[in-house]
Amino acid sequence: MGGEQSKRKGIAPESFRVAYPLSEGSYGTIWKVTLRDTKEEFSMKSLPLSIVAKEKLMDNLLLEREIMLKIGKSHPFITSLSYAFVSTHAIHFIMPKQSKGSLFTLLRNRPEPFSEAQAQFYMAEVVLALAALHSNNYVYRDLKLENVCLTPDGHIRLHDFGFSRSATPPLKRVHSFSGPNIYISPEILLDEGEGHSFSVDWWGLGIFFHLLLTQTAPFWAEKNEELFYLIKEGEFPDLKQHCLSDSALSLLSELLTRNPKKRLGSVPPIAYQTEKDTEGDDSNPKGAKYVQQHPFFQGLDWDLILEKKFPPPLIPSTLRTKEQINSPPPFSLNGPPLTPEFETYLRSYEGMFHYDSVAEERERKEKEEKEREEKEKQEKEEEAKNKSSKQ
Repeated sequence: MGGEQSKRKGIAPESFRVAYPLSEGSYGTIWKVTLRDTKEEFSMKSLPLSIVAKEKLMDNLLLEREIMLKIGKSHPFITSLSYAFVSTHAIHFIMPKQSKGSLFTLLRNRPEPFSEAQAQFYMAEVVLALAALHSNNYVYRDLKLENVCLTPDGHIRLHDFGFSRSATPPLKRVHSFSGPNIYISPEILLDEGEGHSFSVDWWGLGIFFHLLLTQTAPFWAEKNEELFYLIKEGEFPDLKQHCLSDSALSLLSELLTRNPKKRLGSVPPIAYQTEKDTEGDDSNPKGAKYVQQHPFFQGLDWDLILEKKFPPPLIPSTLRTKEQINSPPPFSLNGPPLTPEFETYLRSYEGMFHYDSVAEERERKEKEEKEREEKEKQEKEEEAKNKSSKQ
């Protein structure tokens, strides 16, 4: 599909030296890579074309590309895109270096959960990332520890937007079943056609918060049928043993409210509710402001958080696992051959995927230089004209 195109554009698999995998996504692997020409380090997400075609994922990937370009360019907690291209066997996103792994790895390797102060830091940055997505009418739908990457300076970046959907006005609803199992919201499981909206991400944030503070999910079962029943109707675990503050318990309870119209984000925090606030709009793209108002975040300067001036509680190590060291590079992978049907599907997206941030920046500067020269030329002509008229 795109091997020839990517070579013509100057970026191809051979442009990068592959080091080791950083994490596993829903359909592909994220690798640490180095651009051979500049020695600059990146993260690369590779998805086999056979899977992309079989699962009809191109629209998902184009939306993921759109989010990284539209929001990631300017937001500190959303992954941006440096390059995108198609090789003979896979689609590749090249993103800024995220060499510290994910919050999942960090939490798994700890002997105890995060303190409330540590959890508050990660929660605050994730809330701002979700706020950016929602204000641009995107429902994330894939919030989980594995998708919260850690940058070298200890801050977070959300990545993997393959399950995200546009919730565009006027309805602002999404109608497909999706989400990581232990994080999936009750309204997705109970959907009878009305769909879901931004509030599913606030439920996911509640599960995320529970994991940070306890290293356990509130609902768990080996079989999905049992797990989904617990999410819809099960009792919440007793958290007394964890000695959590009243504000942390309150935030958990308000995020993990099964009725999406009564969940924090659809309504203000209970501490500030009036009678008219007990039920709200679960498709409110500005719901993050309600989450930010919760007493658990009292005293936080959200502007400092957004500017990354709030110091991270931890700087993760760079130790690699044995699996990372021994993993083969992705370009040696040979997926199953593409059927004619799959080839036709992929060809329908020809030319829609490639992106080169360096070339874009070069074109921008060339355009600015051309405009500057044109302006100077016009000013000189105007000046000469004025002199001539005076004579």
